[in-house]
Amino acid sequence: MPSKIVVGLGNPGQQYAQTRHNIGWMVVDRLADRAGWAGRARNKDAAATVGGRFKGLDLVLVKPMTFMNESGIAVRKILAR
Repeated sequence: MPSKIVVGLGNPGQQYAQTRHNIGWMVVDRLADRAGWAGRARNKDAAATVGGRFKGLDLVLVKPMTFMNESGIAVRKILAR
């Protein structure tokens, strides 16, 4: 079964931390924590990614490290892998 990719959108910068602009990043962080993957993300192709098996699914969690309106660039690179 192919991996399911969960992309959490957000904006880099302290001014956006813990705001509605970063709710996608917060959701991905929460999923990583629940799966026991917190702190294992790798930064590559303008995104932080972590993945593995969780509750019977092969998951990849993605946090593009670009501003929201440029997140497609990072997601495209992830999908091309």
